[in-house]
Amino acid sequence: MTSRTFDHVTSSTFKQTSEPFEGLYGSGESYGKVGTDVIALGNFSIPSYAFAVLSEETGAIPNFLVDGVVGLAFVGMRKIEGHPTTLESLLAANPDMNAVFAFHLTKDSDPAPSEFHIGGIDLSVCGDDPRVTYFPVVNLPIEARLTYWTIILNDFYMIPSTSSIERTRSRQSTLRQSAKTSASPQTNFCHPYCFVIVDSGTSFTYAPAQHFHAIMNQITDGLKCDLESFQCEDVSYDAFPTLSFSFGKGQNTGDNSFHLKPENYVVCKDFICDIQLRNHGELGDGLYWWVLGENFLQAYYTIFDFKQMRVGLTQLIDAILQNLIQYNEQSTTHTQCRNK
Repeated sequence: MTSRTFDHVTSSTFKQTSEPFEGLYGSGESYGKVGTDVIALGNFSIPSYAFAVLSEETGAIPNFLVDGVVGLAFVGMRKIEGHPTTLESLLAANPDMNAVFAFHLTKDSDPAPSEFHIGGIDLSVCGDDPRVTYFPVVNLPIEARLTYWTIILNDFYMIPSTSSIERTRSRQSTLRQSAKTSASPQTNFCHPYCFVIVDSGTSFTYAPAQHFHAIMNQITDGLKCDLESFQCEDVSYDAFPTLSFSFGKGQNTGDNSFHLKPENYVVCKDFICDIQLRNHGELGDGLYWWVLGENFLQAYYTIFDFKQMRVGLTQLIDAILQNLIQYNEQSTTHTQCRNK
């Protein structure tokens, strides 16, 4: 099946400008001119939308299956200066719309397709009795304008698997000797808080540079792993911990705590596992944030509200109760972050 593609030559509403375009991405570079046309996203249209019509691509970009990229971030990420962003244009042309979009991402092995919702949400993809918890969008401290969909993370720690607990017990003497340099499973790596970018355009999960190595050492403790390739041998999913994220400022109430199970951030086949966690600092200087990409969005239906400026994360009521129980069980050794 071939999808419909854009052809500016056959479009009667397309207008070419003389503005040059240059896009620099992690996968390559792209060059062209800015043009305008009528575009539609679902039932919503934008009468004169400015976008880049590319004439040259480098790196891995020519091999992409997609025909184009639609930016859904804020003005600080705008690639074409002097023109409104996609979200600004969409809301200006459709002021009465429910100004949200959402992603239901599935894995390649899942027979159900991924879905993109705009102008509303569909909680039926979440299962029975879902609940949405919203978190306000904030500026990154180095930015004067909003850039990414960024929220606050007040608590990150790891919940050991049964097999990792057994490994720990069998190696207690060794661990006691290295305790002064090792983080405990209940260490809160986000005291008093961290910044988290929720990004549908990123495949993996990225940890801040200042915490990455301690987190990886804890994840791979007692396993046969190569931290250069992020690959472990003679293991399965049950060897890895669950990653726990508590968003927003304040105490953990269950509904603000979201768990990323090993199946969501590790890919295993034939007892060889690849950890899909990366160092954000390796993408450039001054990058000290968490980035939750496709790994996280596959686990949770995620809503982006560009009128009330908030991110909504959805999970089942049973999961919320279980999160709170697990958190309380850890509370004897885990220091809860309390912001001033």
